[in-house]
Amino acid sequence: MFYVVKLKDVLQLDSFPKLYEKLSNFSSKNNDVADFIKNKAIDFEKRDMSRTYLILDPATEEIVGYFSLSLKVLNFSDEVSNTVKKRIHGMKSDAPFVPVILIGQLSKNFSYSGTVKGKDILDYAMDIVNKIHDMIGCRVCIVETLSNKENQKVVDFYESYGFKKLINNKTGEYYQLYLRIQG
Repeated sequence: MFYVVKLKDVLQLDSFPKLYEKLSNFSSKNNDVADFIKNKAIDFEKRDMSRTYLILDPATEEIVGYFSLSLKVLNFSDEVSNTVKKRIHGMKSDAPFVPVILIGQLSKNFSYSGTVKGKDILDYAMDIVNKIHDMIGCRVCIVETLSNKENQKVVDFYESYGFKKLINNKTGEYYQLYLRIQG
């Protein structure tokens, strides 16, 4: 129904109509997510800091959603139990860190005239995550979100997909949720 393109590939095409206009018209309920696609994604792409994927409607070429992936080192705090560390790391219960794939941004476009579900966007993201897993063997994918009441729906959404909360910061200002990549 939809198709996924790398922003990096789109930037190399002169034929893609009005990319900047399409990015600037992206609408999200989360201002940080909207700001990223409008003002930071291209720079992050050019600097190889992340890869952003656009989900397009083939009939209109409207951006229906997007997600961004990057690598991250997940440092474990003292609050993380050794059991959880071993489950995430795979070998050591006293591991201080583990490399992970970060879904840094994920949103549907609320200005899109059609219908797209957040789960569909996450499915597209996890398809890419599984390909990365097959190529380099990374065990875990994470997402991060602020731990305020407004974001409880976001937490619930990821937990319904199988992500688990990781108590990994002393301030409690954000949640990290992780998912073991099954490939």
